[in-house]
Amino acid sequence: MSSPSLKLDDKSKNPNERLDSPPSKKEKTEVNSSNKDAPNTTKEDSPKKSDPSHDDKKSEHNQDKGEDTKENVEEEKKEETKQDDKDEKQDDKGIPAKEAKKPDPSNPQGIVDMETFGQILEMDEDENDRDFSSGIVYNFYEQAFETFKELDTALKEEDMHTLHTKGHFLKGSSAALGLIKLKQSCEKIQVFGKLQDPKTQKEISKDEALKQVNEALTSAKDEYSEAEGWLKAFYGDSDDSGDLLSTTKKPYRQMMLSNSISIFDFRLYLFACQAKILGDLLGNIEQVATQSLEFINSFGQTIVSHSKDLKMNFLQYWKFTSSMSVIQQCDKWFTEEQKVNDIARARVFSQVKAQLYELAISQLKELGVAFGIIPNKYPFIRHLPNTKRDKRIPQTSNDQLKWALEQPKEFDKLFVQLCSSGARYYREVGKYKEAWSLDLFVAGLNMERKNFESSLRFFQLLNESEARPSGSSTKVYALLGQVISHSNMNVEKDVKWATAAVDLLKTWSKLDENDSEYTKDLLDQTGNWKGFEWLLHELKSYTDTKGEPLSIPLEHIFKVSFMSARPKVHFKDDEDGSALDVSVDNFLPCGITANHVKFTFQSLKDERVIDYSSDNVVLNKGNNLLNTFCLSPANGTFVLAKVVVAFGIVFEEIIPESMRRQRCFLNIPFDVRALDVQLQRPNDVNIDTSGQVKLKIKSERASIDHAKIRLTSPDISFKFDNSKLVDNGSSNIDHDDKSITVHNLHSCEWHTIDIPYESSDIYSSLVHIHVDYSTLGKARQFEKIVEYTIELPLSLEVKHTQMSDMIITSADIQANSRSNVRINDIKLQPDNRAEEFDEFVLAASEKSSFGFAISNENENDLSLMVKYSTIENVHEMVHSAISSQNLSQHVEWITEYIVGHHSWDHCSGHEYRMVDDKVLEKKVNGLAFMDEERCTLKDAIITTIEKLPSQEVVTQRWSTCTLPIKLPRADVITTACISLTNNEKMLRIGEATSITMKLSTKGEIEGPLRYELETPLDEWLVSGKVRGEYNHIEGLEIKVSLLPIKMGLLNLPEVIIYKDDRRICTFIENKRKVEVIPKISPEQTFTVDLPRRELIDWARERERSGKLLQSSHVRVESTAP
Repeated sequence: MSSPSLKLDDKSKNPNERLDSPPSKKEKTEVNSSNKDAPNTTKEDSPKKSDPSHDDKKSEHNQDKGEDTKENVEEEKKEETKQDDKDEKQDDKGIPAKEAKKPDPSNPQGIVDMETFGQILEMDEDENDRDFSSGIVYNFYEQAFETFKELDTALKEEDMHTLHTKGHFLKGSSAALGLIKLKQSCEKIQVFGKLQDPKTQKEISKDEALKQVNEALTSAKDEYSEAEGWLKAFYGDSDDSGDLLSTTKKPYRQMMLSNSISIFDFRLYLFACQAKILGDLLGNIEQVATQSLEFINSFGQTIVSHSKDLKMNFLQYWKFTSSMSVIQQCDKWFTEEQKVNDIARARVFSQVKAQLYELAISQLKELGVAFGIIPNKYPFIRHLPNTKRDKRIPQTSNDQLKWALEQPKEFDKLFVQLCSSGARYYREVGKYKEAWSLDLFVAGLNMERKNFESSLRFFQLLNESEARPSGSSTKVYALLGQVISHSNMNVEKDVKWATAAVDLLKTWSKLDENDSEYTKDLLDQTGNWKGFEWLLHELKSYTDTKGEPLSIPLEHIFKVSFMSARPKVHFKDDEDGSALDVSVDNFLPCGITANHVKFTFQSLKDERVIDYSSDNVVLNKGNNLLNTFCLSPANGTFVLAKVVVAFGIVFEEIIPESMRRQRCFLNIPFDVRALDVQLQRPNDVNIDTSGQVKLKIKSERASIDHAKIRLTSPDISFKFDNSKLVDNGSSNIDHDDKSITVHNLHSCEWHTIDIPYESSDIYSSLVHIHVDYSTLGKARQFEKIVEYTIELPLSLEVKHTQMSDMIITSADIQANSRSNVRINDIKLQPDNRAEEFDEFVLAASEKSSFGFAISNENENDLSLMVKYSTIENVHEMVHSAISSQNLSQHVEWITEYIVGHHSWDHCSGHEYRMVDDKVLEKKVNGLAFMDEERCTLKDAIITTIEKLPSQEVVTQRWSTCTLPIKLPRADVITTACISLTNNEKMLRIGEATSITMKLSTKGEIEGPLRYELETPLDEWLVSGKVRGEYNHIEGLEIKVSLLPIKMGLLNLPEVIIYKDDRRICTFIENKRKVEVIPKISPEQTFTVDLPRRELIDWARERERSGKLLQSSHVRVESTAP
């Protein structure tokens, strides 16, 4: 076909204009007046005057015609007048009023010698293609254009030799193609160039020859235009199938010189020239591909605006052919060696290449829908209306495309080939989502052609891919394709099928209104879809067969709501537990029958959970009201944590912790008639034995046939094998290492079980109580989590001191950091040796000490018993007092202040905390900066302290804590008396003194004893017999010299007694300290009798501790060798 009639406008005539910018509709076409003397100036769409290249052409032609002569000036004026007359006949768009008659390719008479031309046509391998002959013809166009240009120049310069040779050259080219008229005119130019007359062969003058050449050249140009028109008509030059990057597919240069080029051809030519420079000469192939893609899309918009003047589907033909031709040409330019050497450029080229393939695919899809080869539905097309198949032959000169549109199998082959190539290049550059979309087209085509085995394989890979896009409708189609393909193959359903079915329900639940409407249309268009009821039934059958539940998010499929944000529960008269009303909305396209609907609530206080459920529930489409029941007799505050709707497959919703209070806040009151279990500490505790807990169980509503009790704790190990029923009556228990089973529990009676345990050294631990019990023929469960206090409210510590004839035992009693304890009595058992005292209170962490004298003759072990009770916890009282005043950050220091700075007093049977206003004022001022805050804190503390009175003392229930005491037994006891000889009360540093040491020993022992005087080296220097042996019968009395080298209160040296390296119990009678003051008297010299080794060790120790004397107050001399 001929070029689209897109004429040059003001912008398109500017060579600086972007090649792909579409022309403005308001711009009008102008005539290039500078080129009026060019041959065949019959078209109006020539380049603009301002174009420098065209100004050069004007100059050349004017010179060819003899611009300096008056005759040429007159001819120019005549041509201008003719052109003006022609312009008046054109409309305002620059389109000729009447187009010239097109040449008839079937009638070559007088133009082409078909015998000669036929010899060239015989060289074509395919008559329908004629690649070889058309190439020769297009080369002739180029040669003729260049030759005519050279002839014009030679005529202007009167170069007869060039006129002769170029005329001969053009004559030969014309004769080879059988162009009869053109050959004759070129032969005249050849002869006249030799200054000869063609007829007489006689020599003629140069002026005459130039005149004849001018006439022959004009005739040759007209004859060339006639021949070119016939050749183009013969080959059917079609703009919908040309090579976008080719500069020789048409005689563009002569078309421009002859002013016969359209805007379509002109812009294609300019773009092809730019691409040739960038790609072939500069090697920027990836830039050529990128600009080609932009040009095809933008210039396509220009073509759309003139679509009424074009044949049907011209835009799709042109885009498809252009995209494929760019790929082929760029592949020729971009060699494999270049791709390897420049990976970055190769990556860019691959990405643009994939986009070009995708552009060609989109045109092929539109053509496929237009010709009825593929359906007008997702995923192939969205925006085209439904059309019947076009029975006409496709009007395109692209044989590959024409064949594909005539043969559906060839169309499928081409479509799959393009999609596979585009997806491959997208994957090379990491564009996996784009590749996924192209693979989806192939999968959809296979399903449309009922190739279910291939479509199933494709859809499975697509749905398992991480590159699956987020679009809901796209996901629905891919999942639907896998399910339908699988169902049409009549094979056993596997995990992949189930996963796809579950994902389909998940994706369906996330559709918004727009997507939902669109996807419903998609479902209606998809064949072999049996509906969601069938899908749910198949999923249930699959889970029943496999025994593996499938989980699907509940959101958007079911909506759960309650009567209010704080609904009320209802108790029944005949059974433990509570009922709760719930509303459930079903948004599935169909109703279901659920095996059970369960709502899980979690306690706000601990980790305990309870379930409200209803079994065999019919959930119709829309709203459903359910009555659920909890078999556990739980109480407390709970929030909704999880919702489950199960019928083979499981729909569930796990509520985030931050949203649980908002969804449902459930306050279940205590049911006094239901089962209750409590854990208590025994009243009497023996510290050295393992711990023991009292478990109490009772039911008010009905007797219990049996109850299996399990206690679990991370810090306590319960010994169920050693448990026993305290008040058995007619009840009895069975136990193993994990649980206790109690039988025949009567209603309204507490039953107590003692359970031993072992625990780690912590204050308290959470204990999970789980009871499976049966009452009134129904199996029920009871769960409760309690904090059991392991640490006693007080601790006992005993120390013994051996005297000569007795043992002094000191007992330290300390309240723990969390308890305030009232002490009623402290005694040693079996004999009470405690002094009489009044009851007193130990605040948290406070300690009190007591002493007991025990005869050495007592051979019985004793035990320390403390009788006590606990009073209010200060921390809890403080927190309660100030929590409503936004002062919770002060709880810790206020608690420490109350415990540490005040004392307990008791009056009228109550306990009080005494307040010291001055200490309180100082403390508050140091921790608060604003006066208002200080007043608030002070009031809160005083109020808290005033509220601390406990219940009356006489009403306290006393507990006992017993600590067994094992008394130390000494066979030999040494009494030591160490005193200053002169009985000084204080000493001066560096002044020597002496001590007297007397030793006496009792007990049966053989042989001598060894003594050693022990003193810190940084306090005293000792001279004398500090170690040696003595006879225990006679005793020992010695004097030793001391030199104080440290100021302050110093202990006198101690003595240690050994028998054969075994230390003997030693009692110091008059152990005392001596004060050492600075020295003010003159310097003295003191001689110490020490072995050199000990002196050196002492000096090194002093040096390491930084206490070595640097002054000359004392000089230490050794008499040792």
